Amino acid sequence: MQKWIGALVIIGLMAAGLAFVLRPQAPPEQVADTLFFNGKIVTMARLKSGDIGRASALAIKDGHILKLGMLQSMESLTGPQTTLIDLEGGALYPGFIEAHAHPLFAATFATAVDVAGFRYDTMDKVLAQLRAAAVTAEPDAWIFAFGFDPVLVRDYAPLTRHALDEIAPLNPVFVIEQMMHKGYANSAALAAAKLDETSVAPKGSWYGRDEEGALDGAIVETPAMLNMVSAMPSVPREGYRYLLEAQYARFRAHGYTTVVDMGEQAQFSDPYDLLAEVAHGTASPLRLRLFVDPHTHNALTDTYKNDARVSLSGVKLWVDGSPYAGGMAMDDPYMVSDITHDRLGLTPQSRGALNYEDSALSALVSELHAAGVQIAMHVQGERAVEQALNAIEAAQKAYPRADARHRLEHNALITQSQMERAAAAGVGLSFFTNHVRHYGAAVRDAIIGPERAKRFMPAGQAMDAGAVVTIHSDAPASPLDSLKELQTAVMRLADADGSVIGAKGALTPEQALEAVTTNAAWQIFAEEEIGTLEKGKRADIVWLSADPLTTPIQNWHEIEVRQVWIDGVGIPASP
Repeated sequence: MQKWIGALVIIGLMAAGLAFVLRPQAPPEQVADTLFFNGKIVTMARLKSGDIGRASALAIKDGHILKLGMLQSMESLTGPQTTLIDLEGGALYPGFIEAHAHPLFAATFATAVDVAGFRYDTMDKVLAQLRAAAVTAEPDAWIFAFGFDPVLVRDYAPLTRHALDEIAPLNPVFVIEQMMHKGYANSAALAAAKLDETSVAPKGSWYGRDEEGALDGAIVETPAMLNMVSAMPSVPREGYRYLLEAQYARFRAHGYTTVVDMGEQAQFSDPYDLLAEVAHGTASPLRLRLFVDPHTHNALTDTYKNDARVSLSGVKLWVDGSPYAGGMAMDDPYMVSDITHDRLGLTPQSRGALNYEDSALSALVSELHAAGVQIAMHVQGERAVEQALNAIEAAQKAYPRADARHRLEHNALITQSQMERAAAAGVGLSFFTNHVRHYGAAVRDAIIGPERAKRFMPAGQAMDAGAVVTIHSDAPASPLDSLKELQTAVMRLADADGSVIGAKGALTPEQALEAVTTNAAWQIFAEEEIGTLEKGKRADIVWLSADPLTTPIQNWHEIEVRQVWIDGVGIPASP
């Protein structure tokens, strides 16, 4: 398939009917390292006509794109050492950009006991997984499980500390929900974290309690969750390296060459050093952009300034919580249903909660904005979006700054007027559209109701409003699957019943692909380097088995990722 050299190359090409003779005429320093041909090369760069550019051949040299065009025009750029890649009728695209994920969390959680609702959708299945882990665990060893889902488990029952005590009386147990905003601990785990009835949860989170006020094992929202994770046994740094290499390979297997890391937590002192080491290494390379908490940002400000492979983008703030833990800060209350009342434990009229007072968030955003920092804010409900936009607009008024490109993440219920304000302020919007596929039916029927579900994750309306829009998996909060994610952004189908959720929020096929290429590059100030296939840009490329733009949308999930290139270096797609 590649590396045909000399006479074999000429014979092979002529046999293919290409009538292309390799006669290097350029100086050696201008001869291509790699030439791609016999496929559809989709640049994702817009032509003057408004169409997306295409080519039939692409040459790369020293990690950058040397030329695009007709195959016949490449003869002066090729020589005996040029590697020829026959695309076999497939398609080349700019490497996909995962706009919002957590690589270190994903790497760590990949080793956890799997209780994901996507696969274990009954309590019997979940409990069987936990019991099997308890049988094989050494006494006192932690049992860590990930993916329990109160929405997708059909006969849900709470994982109380006492239920977990019965399953594993000799082991600390901690089970994290799929969305990573809630966990369940048994008595041994609570003791290890030094939590008891006198414990006060960090602001923006809480500990579940029974009718008598005793801890029931529930650990809700990010600050309290991180405290519990910190109490767990640490993994050796080299162990994390191994896990990260495998996780980076999983990203590449889905066509991602750049991943935007939206915050991590590790049990050793230099997680971002390790993230960068692995990204730069030859075993499992990746391009990373980092958003971190304010304290970490101060510590890393000078570390990745001129690093094209790994760079510090900005600060991540959590303004509200998860729709599926009761933390989405909405204008109107959650529905009263079995899911919200019995499973999530929400009281009638619950509208979720904001993690900041208005003045506190505004002060923090103004401080960061004035210092030139890019800010990404987790927002789900309308109240959270409103608070975030108010803070950004106030900061911009006090400290005018061109092209700040602040971002709002997830945006489950962002309103039309809020999308228009975001577009006017140059604020990028990134949507967690996988929610539509995995949770859309429950969102409509039991969490926010059919009227609000019509505007759930409204990526299409945001694009129409003029905002720069991306989509993301928030891995490990949803399974990595780039082509299904793109398909969902266009078709808006719920897995549970095949219904369309929020039809007006659909992206066109071209818009969906822009969301993981050109728009994602813009949101991280990387549009001059990546995001399109153009001369001089970095050779970050994905080879697909077929061109999505000429494939029926209902078949997109069948398209395979064959290989990726990062800085012109080819890396097999298999993890």
